[in-house]
Formats: sequence, structure tokens, C-alpha cells
Amino acid sequence: MLVSMTGFGRSESKEGVRKLSIELKSVNNRFLDISLRCPRDLNSLEEKIRQTISGFAKRGRIDCSVSYQYSGEDAYEVQVNLPLALAYQKGVTALAETTGLQETVTLSQLLTLPDVVHVERHSEEVDVIWQELEPLLRQALSEFAAMRAQEGLRLEEDFRLRLTLIQTMSQSILERAPLVVAEYSKKLQAKMLELLNGVQVEETRLLTEVAMMANRSDITEELVRLASHVQQFYQLLDDKTEPVGRKLDFLLQEMNREVNTIGSKASDYEIGKTVVSLKAELEKMREQIQNIE
Repeated sequence: MLVSMTGFGRSESKEGVRKLSIELKSVNNRFLDISLRCPRDLNSLEEKIRQTISGFAKRGRIDCSVSYQYSGEDAYEVQVNLPLALAYQKGVTALAETTGLQETVTLSQLLTLPDVVHVERHSEEVDVIWQELEPLLRQALSEFAAMRAQEGLRLEEDFRLRLTLIQTMSQSILERAPLVVAEYSKKLQAKMLELLNGVQVEETRLLTEVAMMANRSDITEELVRLASHVQQFYQLLDDKTEPVGRKLDFLLQEMNREVNTIGSKASDYEIGKTVVSLKAELEKMREQIQNIE
């Protein structure tokens, strides 16, 4: 079963005093590249998150974003710097006596002065957070993996359709190849008769020339290898044990190599047209294969 490297998954929890959300999205990449964005409070959980993600994907660039908010009663502690506040008050009083300006300092004014109030945010134990975060992460990953599998199934159907077209076109080339030699023989004989003003052409010489042409343009080996590559491609599509994207990519390069050789060796208009169509199908497959894990 093919798996696409394009996927998306999201899960969130807003119950209780914690608000957690996880979002995953991926695109193709030669290797597994996990980009993780976490709040500072969860930095110690990054390795666990990466290990969990790597159990669901082998290749691709995966962007994972984790959001976390804690709103428990003990989430914050307000600390008042009493010595500093008293010092402010004393200084203002002294200033009023010196200048003769009479104005009292209110409590709200004292609280706005620099460094009088400090708010400290308390962090939860990361093990407690992980107990709630892990199932959310796995839920998002399940959605993520399902999307990748669904896209992989669509790509597999497309590959099978194009492989059928390739087999059909290869068969037409195989059937056309013997006719090319026969047509070349007739054209060569007619041309030699024309050049020799109707003088009978020596049959041995004609056969030698035709044989040389047939040897130069023989594409049997290329067609056999192409058919073998197609069968290997089918086998990889049926492989359920491991990612096959790189193997398919290599196999497609070999198929393209055989088609190019067929095009260069077979000097025939009809075969040439079929080769162009073959290369077009292989190019479409090449574009799609870049997204297979």
C-alpha cells in the first residue's frame, strides 16, 4: 500500500483547567524532518513528541505545532515588593514636604510603579501534561496517517492506470518492430533500383544491408527490460511491509532509460509517436512519485 507524504491532522482538548491543541501537516522530503513548535513549558517533552511522530511516518517534512494554556487557580502568583513600595511612599512624602505640594499617593498609583508588582506563572509537572497530551497527539496522528493513506490509495490507482497504458503502448511497439525491417527492405530495394536505372540489385548485398539495419534498430532487449520493470513496479505497489517511494523512483528512472533507448534506435515514425506518449506517461508518474513515502 502506498502512503503519500502529504497529510494533515489536528486535535484539541478544552475541558478542565488545561487547553491543549496539536496540529500536524507534512509535505514531501527525502528524509524524515520534524519541525516542532512548543511552548517553553513543554520543551522537555519535545523528544517524546518526536519519537511518537516517527512511529507514524518514515519520510517527509512534518510541521508539528503544540498549543498549551493552564488556567488553574494556582496558575499565577502575585508578589508585591513591600520594601520598594514603602520606599516609593517615603520618597513621595519627602518630596511633598520639601516642595510644599500636598498630594497623597493612592494604592492604585503605588501598584503601577516599576517593579512593585511581579506576576509569576506557575508551570505544571510535565508528566501530568504528557498524560493528557499523548492521547491528543496520537489522535491527531491517526487523522494525519489516514489522510496520507487515502492520498496514497489515489496515487496507486493512478499508477496502475498509467502502467496499463504503458503495457499497451509497449505491445504496439513490439508488434510494429518487425514491420519496420520489412518496410525498410522494400524502400531500400526501390531506392537502389532507382539509382541503378533498373539494374537488378544483388540479393546478397541487399540482405546484408537489411540485416545491418535490423541489428542497429533491434529493440527487443529494451522492450523485455521495460516489461520486467513494469512487473517490478506492480510488485512494489502490492508491498505492504515498508515504504517503497525511493524504489519506485529508481525503477521509474530505469523505465525512462529503456524508452529513450527505444526512441533512439527505432527509426520509425509510428514507433517514435508511441515513444513520445510513453515518455509523457512516465513524466506524469515521476511527478507523482516524488510525493510517495
